[in-house]
Amino acid sequence: MTKRCPSDDSEVFEDHETMCMEHVRELVSVVDDEPSGRDGDKVPRREQWSTEVCWRCGTFSPHRDNRTCLAPDCGRSLTPPALHIRFQDGEVDVEPGESVELGRHGVHGRVFRGFPNVSRRHAVVGVDDDRRAWVKPLPDVTNGTFVNKIEVFVPDDKTLVSGDTVRLARDAEGTVTLYDR
Repeated sequence: MTKRCPSDDSEVFEDHETMCMEHVRELVSVVDDEPSGRDGDKVPRREQWSTEVCWRCGTFSPHRDNRTCLAPDCGRSLTPPALHIRFQDGEVDVEPGESVELGRHGVHGRVFRGFPNVSRRHAVVGVDDDRRAWVKPLPDVTNGTFVNKIEVFVPDDKTLVSGDTVRLARDAEGTVTLYDR
């Protein structure tokens, strides 16, 4: 087992270390050999978190009773979502047992409005009750839904893991983070 910074997993830390001082983030333990899950797939790595540090911006919370980040430009709950995808123009959060539609219209339309080649209704992302995160393209979408540059075709879905890149059409690209809850 090793420890790494959630903001940059290229540097390995000693077991006794608790903070990445460069990114001001609490270190997370990473198991080197991940166990196998369904169909021999690796079990998705999930990021550790604490209410002492905001999962989104890394701001320290001076009081254990705080439930909201104190940074004026963040203000998010200190409890992260099960699935977080950060796109250029916004973020998408999904809780266990939920799914959300991605595209230029709908709840997350603002995230994709600047990408005319993303369909109005392009794909769905979700987290099953068993905490499996996934993305599924919608029928009749011609510009593609990709995970790590590999296209996902209807009617299939693709399991997501932390660090994956989800791309809708040519340019709307986001980075996936799964949180251990």
